Amino acid sequence: MVVVQTVLGPVAPEQLGPTLMHEHLIFGVPGWQDDPFITWDRPAVTDVVIAKVREAKGLGLGTLVDVTAIGVTRDIALMQEVARATGVAIVAATGWWVASGITSYFAEKAPEELARIMVYELTIGMKGSGARAGIIKVGTSLNEMHPAEMNVLRAAGRAQAETGCAITTHTTGATLGNEQLDVLTSSGARAERVIIGHSDDRLDLDYHRSLLERGAMVEFDHLGSRAPGAIPDEAKAHHIARLVAEGYAGQLLLSHDWVGDVVTLPGYGDLPQGQRSLGHLFSSFVPLLREAGVSNEAIETMVVANPARLLAF
Repeated sequence: MVVVQTVLGPVAPEQLGPTLMHEHLIFGVPGWQDDPFITWDRPAVTDVVIAKVREAKGLGLGTLVDVTAIGVTRDIALMQEVARATGVAIVAATGWWVASGITSYFAEKAPEELARIMVYELTIGMKGSGARAGIIKVGTSLNEMHPAEMNVLRAAGRAQAETGCAITTHTTGATLGNEQLDVLTSSGARAERVIIGHSDDRLDLDYHRSLLERGAMVEFDHLGSRAPGAIPDEAKAHHIARLVAEGYAGQLLLSHDWVGDVVTLPGYGDLPQGQRSLGHLFSSFVPLLREAGVSNEAIETMVVANPARLLAF
């Protein structure tokens, strides 16, 4: 029987409810632990994150996928604490982010060695946590794929072929989605279990259709972004409505790429990005989708059915 691996153990796919597929409880690039000018109050941050996740639960959230990769402050114990305190199921990721987040120790490993680590975390457990990963994370830089990133993608394709686990990607500026898919599928991955992330950084119908026609999932996961130059939610809602009208609801996912705390940015919570709500999808974006003509059935497909299908393996 296929199940979804959460940080508190396996659950049935139908128990997930509304799911955010691309979020981070905390995030920090490698090396911050050795910077004498950075202090981080983990208990205080945990309390803040619990409060924000609990607020989102009140708006409808059932499951959160924390796609924080190995080396960028992935904290399984914190995820477990938040899950216990809120009742929200949390799925953790194995894999690696872009080149700047891949330490030299892993950057020098061959794809088969990286795949072995991924498979172990998916099937046995993440080191010292007693929990198994439930999704594979990969990433590429802006308009280029570094050798270490290529190795991670090749490893992810192998790991998916062995386990059946879905792969979720970071694209920078919505570039290289098809190139990611080329490497992953040539390494054994199935396109229909690959999620091309940050696709809403470029509202290009031809680009999105090119991915959808190959069977891949397209994720609009910068909803509610307050970053300079961010595309307005209204434009994203109308774009999604167009793709839904073309029959692609079963291949679309919605999320925020929300971060509860960036450990390398003191005062992150006071910045516009840090003040975003994890419940934005439910409180603000879903109404925009309805105004754009998207049916409740299609919204349910994108927020509940698609995540449940992808996270089960």
